[in-house]
Order: sequence, then C-alpha cells, then structure tokens
Amino acid sequence: MERRTSRGRQKIAIEKIENEDDRYATFSKRRLGLLKKASELCTLCDVDIGIIIFSPTGKPFSFFHPTMDSVVNRYYHIGPSNSSSDIFENYVRNKVNKLNETLDAISERVEFEKKRAERLNEIEEKRVVKGWWEVPVQELNKEQVQQKKSMLENFIYQARNRMEELKMNEASSSSSSSSSSSSMHTQGDFSNAVYHGFVPNQMQMNKKMQIQIQV
Repeated sequence: MERRTSRGRQKIAIEKIENEDDRYATFSKRRLGLLKKASELCTLCDVDIGIIIFSPTGKPFSFFHPTMDSVVNRYYHIGPSNSSSDIFENYVRNKVNKLNETLDAISERVEFEKKRAERLNEIEEKRVVKGWWEVPVQELNKEQVQQKKSMLENFIYQARNRMEELKMNEASSSSSSSSSSSSMHTQGDFSNAVYHGFVPNQMQMNKKMQIQIQV
C-alpha cells in the first residue's frame, strides 16, 4: 500500500487570511496552541499567566493561572485580600500541576502507542510470505487446495457427529420424561379402581348385617 506523500512543513506568510473559513480554522488551531504553550510555561517556569482572546466573530476566550483575580491584582500591584485567597491559589496551583503531570503521562502513552502501531504496520507490509490459509482460494496450488478440502471435510464430519449426538440426547431425555408421566397415570387409575371397587363391597356387607339383625 503506497503512502500519500505530503509537501512537508511550509512557511506561511504572516498576513491577514482573506478566506473566512481558513481564517476561522487557523484561529482555532493557533488558539489551542497558544493556550497549550501558556500551560506548559506555567508548569516549567512556575509563573502566573493571564490571556484574553477574542475570536474573529467576537467570542471571548481566556486563560488564567492560578486564578483571574490573583493575576489581575498582581498586575495592578494589589496584594492578596485575605489568607483564604492565598490558600485557594495554592490549591489551584497544586491541582493544575497534578493535572499537567497526568496529561503528560497520557500524551507519552499515546505517542508510544502510535509509534508501536506504525512499527507493526511496517512489519505487516514487509511480510511477503503468508500462510496458505490466508491466501485466496484462486491463488492456491493443487496440493494446498487438497489440504484445505481435507480440513473442511473433517470439520463437516465432526459437525454432523455432534448434531447426531445432540439429537440422541434430546430423544432420550424426552422418552424418559414421557415414561415417568405414564407410570404416574397408571398408579392413579389403579388407586381409583380399588377405591370404586371397595365402596360397593362395603355397602353389600352393611346390607347383609342389617338383614341378619332383623331376622
């Protein structure tokens, strides 16, 4: 697979971009790059930063570290208002530093996985010799086709045997359940027959006893 060749990094003329779509796309890309550099500068040099940007459509974007109030007060030479603001600023600094460390670790992991995927793709592209099972049937020779045919026939044979085995298991389980239910019906009929036969015999014996007593 041929890779698409690029023209590489080119120098862009620093002048107003007349096309609106290109200007908005450039602003979005450059804004993210600027904020990323500001965040890195805070971490590397432990500095306070304040950035306010208005997009070509007038939408504001800002970035302050550690907080907007602390940066503005420091710009106007205004000291911290109370101790609670100092505590909050320290908390924000520590939190931002931890998040930056986590982001750096994730970025390194992503970069490592990208390089690993590129190496695997290069190895796969260089691998010319493949197993015959990976090659289309039209490209196999007579011996390879015979091997593949034998494997498929063996698989079909085993699949049929397994189907027959499952059918036999189902038949045996259904026959056992039907035989148990029929035996229950036989026992019930026998008990009913005994019961109905017993009642008239008992009545006849009672009649005979009454006749003897009258005599």
